[in-house]
Amino acid sequence: MRGWLFGVILTLVLLGSAACTAIVSPDPRRLGGTDAAGVHDAGPLSPDAGACDRAGACTPGERRRSGTGCPEGATRDELCSAACVFEPQGTCAADACATPGVSERVRCGQCGTQERFCTAARVWEYGRCEGEGPCMPGTTGTTTCGRCGTQSARCTLECRWEGTGACSGEGECSLGETRRSERGCSGGLTRVETCNTMCVFEGSGPCTPRALDVMLLLDVTGSHGARVSESIATIESDFVTPLLSIGDGASGAVAVGVAYYADFPVSPYGNEGDRPFEGGLEPSSSAATIAAELAGLPRMNGGDLEEAGVEALSILTGGAPPASASPLTCSPGRIGGGCWRAGARRVIVLYTDAPSHNGPDPASAELLAPYMGTVGPNARWAEVMSRLRADAVELIVLYVPGSSMALTGQISEMLTDVGMPATNAIDATAIAPALRSAVARIRTVSGL
Repeated sequence: MRGWLFGVILTLVLLGSAACTAIVSPDPRRLGGTDAAGVHDAGPLSPDAGACDRAGACTPGERRRSGTGCPEGATRDELCSAACVFEPQGTCAADACATPGVSERVRCGQCGTQERFCTAARVWEYGRCEGEGPCMPGTTGTTTCGRCGTQSARCTLECRWEGTGACSGEGECSLGETRRSERGCSGGLTRVETCNTMCVFEGSGPCTPRALDVMLLLDVTGSHGARVSESIATIESDFVTPLLSIGDGASGAVAVGVAYYADFPVSPYGNEGDRPFEGGLEPSSSAATIAAELAGLPRMNGGDLEEAGVEALSILTGGAPPASASPLTCSPGRIGGGCWRAGARRVIVLYTDAPSHNGPDPASAELLAPYMGTVGPNARWAEVMSRLRADAVELIVLYVPGSSMALTGQISEMLTDVGMPATNAIDATAIAPALRSAVARIRTVSGL
């Protein structure tokens, strides 16, 4: 009995041992070796096994169509993973073609296209998916907006984000925008700041005196227009040339612009062809360009004593120009009706022999000779004065006395209103010394 029991137990132990050996038997295709077809297999790769360094690596997000892992004649989409290897997307589908050698472009991925080629085996072979959009139609997410901000968005049929919410988190500037700032400088000096990729201004370049833009605003009506025409050579030699030499002639330190005015082409204020403002030249540091502009000085008429000086000042400070005006044409990045350079100190030198409509009346609390009737919208002194003060514009008036008792009184009141000294009113009966006085004043306020 005992012998029989011992034999049974021995048999069970041997069977159990054989069974365990069969379960753990190594598979050469998993551990590395040679499989039944005689092909060496290094075994499965872990996700961090350096796939991006292997031959045939792809760029994450890249798409293609391939027959790998599919029955003959079928293909499926593959997407390059974060590990830089193509991984199957979707199921295999029959992808036969009729004419070997034919190639064509078809849609793929996120609104992209790819070339496919019909092989000798009559199966399409696909190239890379190119020109894809940033999103898949019907999805939602966020997109950039404004000055480096973000907003909620939805993906359109064209695989493009379409903003749907408010733009938030914006920076202080637009990429590439420039300005002059005192930040990081001392002694009243400034330097150029450029808007970086984070939409924040950062300083670049040395600290230098602030750039200066001077606009010469010329009354070209009647006899005064003739006076200006006769003074062009003097304006160039005693005004433009010395101004451009301020700051030791450093490129762009000072720029001079030119603009003109007469009056509205409506009786009794003006005649056909007159303008309340005509832009000539935005501030420029080229003496030759300024001289060419002055050589083409326009001549206008005017109809009554007062002219449109206040309207012209309004346009130079960013006011809306009326239909009969011809504003300056500004280069990209210039500011306001005067085409001022960003960060530059602004000076307007007005040369006239007549008071202005809608300017202060030195004899009352009202406006002098306000426009009436069919002139249309026009600027009033209070709004122009506010902009001159807000932009810290230095106003200098060269005047030829004699045409009106109101002229000197109005000029004095205008200068007081904008915080300018009385010496900014300069008698221009003799134009050369008047121009030199204006240059001296500009040199003082510029710090150059």
